[in-house]
Amino acid sequence: MTSPTCAPAVPGAITNLNYALLRASLSGLDASAPGIFLSPLSVYYALALALNGAGSGSQTHKQLLSLLTSGAGNDLTEDMLNSEVAEHLSMLSAKDEDGATMLVANGIFTKMPVAGEFMSRVAQLFGAMSEQVKDEAPINKWVDNTTQGEIKELIAPGTSFDTALVNALYFRGKWASPFDPDSTQPKLFHAPGGARTVSMMRQTFQGSTRA
Repeated sequence: MTSPTCAPAVPGAITNLNYALLRASLSGLDASAPGIFLSPLSVYYALALALNGAGSGSQTHKQLLSLLTSGAGNDLTEDMLNSEVAEHLSMLSAKDEDGATMLVANGIFTKMPVAGEFMSRVAQLFGAMSEQVKDEAPINKWVDNTTQGEIKELIAPGTSFDTALVNALYFRGKWASPFDPDSTQPKLFHAPGGARTVSMMRQTFQGSTRA
């Protein structure tokens, strides 16, 4: 997939958030702990939604803005950040010339009444849909549809929540150098919980070097 030319502040801020999330997630883990999978892009977009509802000038708003602009300069305002995030979203969601598909969707699900002005704002800026719900079922259905069935259940039944800010990512593309299915072989995959046999794709590359 062709890399888009991103808005200048957002990629650096997402990278900084990624490092912070990894440090916090790995802190204190021992060797027997399960692996960690993070999507800093999803977390960043969800926090951008929260920023717009935090109340300008509040301590929460100041802390969120500081986090979301980390590494991008301290002179970025909420409006400037919103503009760059919206541009970033638009470029990621654009159809790729090589036929790759990437879908980025944001949703707000709440059990409480939320100001219509906020809902309209995030819908206009980030294409975020909003829905008042009674339980997790509509959220899981939305995520299932958005990810083309790849994620069936985001929130476990019975989970307690008041509001859920959800970001879903879906990507499908072809390998630049396709793998031959006949070359796939069972091999050991070593994980923190122990080794297990998996179907391992294989590919041989030929090249040359010159001293």
